[in-house]
Amino acid sequence: MIKEENKMSLKKNKFFLNLGLALISAAYASQSVAADLYAQLERDGNTFKIASNFSMTPPAPSSEKGFLLSSWPFKASNLDPAFDTKRFECVINSATKSDGCEKYRNNENSFVYVNTLSSFYGKTPDERRNIESRGGSAAGENAKAVAGGVLALPFLVVASPLLLLGQATKTETKKWVEFNHEEFMKAQETGIKNSGFSSKEDFFKFQVNASKVFDNLNKTNLDQLAWLNGAVKKEREALRDYVNVGIEVNSYSFSPSKFVIPQLEIKQDLVAFESSNGAAIKQYYDDQYRDFAASLEADRIKLRPAYEAKLKQIEAAEKERLAQEIVAEKERIKQEKIANEQRRLALAKEAARLESFRKTLKVGEDTFCGPVIEVKYPMIKVAISAPLPGFASETWLKSNQVFPSEYGCRNVNGKLSPLHYF
Repeated sequence: MIKEENKMSLKKNKFFLNLGLALISAAYASQSVAADLYAQLERDGNTFKIASNFSMTPPAPSSEKGFLLSSWPFKASNLDPAFDTKRFECVINSATKSDGCEKYRNNENSFVYVNTLSSFYGKTPDERRNIESRGGSAAGENAKAVAGGVLALPFLVVASPLLLLGQATKTETKKWVEFNHEEFMKAQETGIKNSGFSSKEDFFKFQVNASKVFDNLNKTNLDQLAWLNGAVKKEREALRDYVNVGIEVNSYSFSPSKFVIPQLEIKQDLVAFESSNGAAIKQYYDDQYRDFAASLEADRIKLRPAYEAKLKQIEAAEKERLAQEIVAEKERIKQEKIANEQRRLALAKEAARLESFRKTLKVGEDTFCGPVIEVKYPMIKVAISAPLPGFASETWLKSNQVFPSEYGCRNVNGKLSPLHYF
């Protein structure tokens, strides 16, 4: 009997694994789509249906008790559950008479089972894909369970008597709470057909096209948001002239709200959905810009008289500044002319004094570098007051090279020149 049940289990598991892989393969066609869409499986009497809307975010679970849900969100691209379906342990404690597994029993309608040992149907889609990538199979996984003394059926786990006896002697007994992914996939297929799709392929085709529509709307949304921010920036810059002249204006802080793309009804006309929401997105940001620009324009009109008065003040101040600069420049030129004339007169006076000094030089009179010892006009012989070693102690100079004593003497290798000029 056990062998027959084992064969039946292997056949069922192989069927469900192939079904899962078929769904995964169909999902690969949508991998190029950027937008992730989510759907929700619901009970409809004794059967199932897909909730009326697609969403870009997974719907919130209707229960917090593990995966005890009354409706089940899933990814539309590959039908993977959009909630955690990984098996976990519950504990029965005979000493405290507490049963941590109680709330999970008798919840087969929610695809939840309590088992002594883990079963294949409790493996998540990711775990199944991992098995497949390693070349494993459902039959191989069940063979491991049989070798351990356990027969994993979709709805029943039968353990060996010795194993159960060992567990019965423990104070604490652990069991597995598992989500039946195989029943869930069958329910999804039923729900898809009951919701107006001819097949899973028809459903996948619709979600691929819907994802592209959401991608387009997302791009339009971001583009319009960027346009709004740019337009607001330009409006603010229009008041920069006011600020530059010292007019106080509002800060005009602006935090644009982002358009929320609505959920997509199952089987809705995608062209109409994209067209209507594309127009709604544009109108949404146009309205925000219009409200902001109207507020700013009202302030601009209100501040205009103060701005014009400020401009007149600035213009008058600039004229005054320029007039003062002109007066100051005229005064500078005048003073420069006076200084130049005074310098010219001083130079002329000094030149006349030098000429008189040179023409009346006599032996014994002091010069810039020493007394005159001989005159043969226009040559003057001078005894050098501070001769340099190795150089002559007297020298002949032209009269125009002789200066009064107050000019001071510079002697460089026997060449004489005044220290100062007046």
